Amino acid sequence: MKILQVNYFDSVGGAARIAWDLHCGYKSRGEDSSMAVDIKASQDATVHVIPRLAPTIAPDRFLYQMGQRAEQWVERHGLVFGGKNIGRVLKKIPSYRHTWTKFLGREDFDFPGSWDLLQITENTPDIVHLHNLHNYYFDLRFLPTLSNALPVFITFHDMWYLTGHCAHSFDCARWKDGCGACPYLDTPPAIRMDASAYNWKRKKEIYAKSKLHLAFPSKWIMEKVKESILAPAVMDARVIHNGVDLSSFQPGDKIKARFDLNLSPDSPVILFVAANLSNNVFKDFSTIRNALEIVSGQWAGRKITLIALGGDDLSSSIHIGNTEIVFAPYVSDVQKVAQYYQASDLYLHAAHADTFPNVVLEALACGTPVIATGVGGIPEQIKDGETGFVVPPADFHAMAIKILYLLEDVEARTRLSFAAVEDVKKRFGLDQMINGYLDYYQQVVSNWQAQKTGSQ
Repeated sequence: MKILQVNYFDSVGGAARIAWDLHCGYKSRGEDSSMAVDIKASQDATVHVIPRLAPTIAPDRFLYQMGQRAEQWVERHGLVFGGKNIGRVLKKIPSYRHTWTKFLGREDFDFPGSWDLLQITENTPDIVHLHNLHNYYFDLRFLPTLSNALPVFITFHDMWYLTGHCAHSFDCARWKDGCGACPYLDTPPAIRMDASAYNWKRKKEIYAKSKLHLAFPSKWIMEKVKESILAPAVMDARVIHNGVDLSSFQPGDKIKARFDLNLSPDSPVILFVAANLSNNVFKDFSTIRNALEIVSGQWAGRKITLIALGGDDLSSSIHIGNTEIVFAPYVSDVQKVAQYYQASDLYLHAAHADTFPNVVLEALACGTPVIATGVGGIPEQIKDGETGFVVPPADFHAMAIKILYLLEDVEARTRLSFAAVEDVKKRFGLDQMINGYLDYYQQVVSNWQAQKTGSQ
């Protein structure tokens, strides 16, 4: 089967990690797998960059082409005196339309390179699998044409497809009936002015002409879609949990991991993983910090170390009583990330919004008991009281109680650790995810071909 996945990145970030793991898994099974991305970080020859082509609007296209000709004429005649710069300026004028569109708060879809998606690989794909399309690189208006040409799958990593701009709506339900009067303009992808109703309506019109096959990592996000503007476009849908690479994320030698990471072999170590911690509106570090203030006041044992991995705090560490919070930089090496989990006694995850965070699965796979706030799909990842604990959102008192319980009861930690590893093997292994998608593709492609044959 010829599979083409589309995402902003190929191998960096949560959505990219899932797409990349699928891509590598497909190739290892002999499938013809490719990726189309805006930013390529890998050296994989089967990953292609979606080209930035000339604008589609006639006046912009004319200016762009004039700029190209000016540059070529200057190169051909070897002239200087700013001739080359004139060509560049003419080519850049159309980009000001992008700036103006963003200024008005409208989502920018004028990226014509995405219309050549089916020509980006040597052979036309059998299916196209879309992931995150925000970040200004994809023309969503291509979706009806694309989805009527061949089966199109979408994996939901957030709520952007359903809203007037935001990746998560928090407590706002305006996405159900039109957006507008947006209370969260700063929520990524942020907009300057409130054009959320315009954006929502335009997406609704696009979906009305589309035929889509949807995959959800959690039941939580699947239920959202049933109430959304996307519902009429859904041909079929199923939950396929994200999977974690169990060859990388597995229990390890705690003493060795701590030695390698220069951590105390005796004191409790707690971990929290989040990118861009100081400005990450989806994560809730204040709940973790407040919980640790309570723990520090009641814990009579040795010093506690909390590692905020991926944090970008200006200070390298802060102290709360006998607790030291260490801000460690982002780590790209999967094996080293696994060592952080293996070195830790507990993993904390507090969030205002989350769909199905990979980090929770990674911690569980390494046998690190998790205490997490029950938002989004997180309650589907943790068996409360068996593999970890789910506490109410923003309830730092409840989180502190569970932290103290697991720090004091080594037997309970061991029990949860063993159960977590076994549960991940059963439900969240990489093979389960790959098999789930390949089965889904095959079923849809078979039905698609049968319908085409029947209509001929």
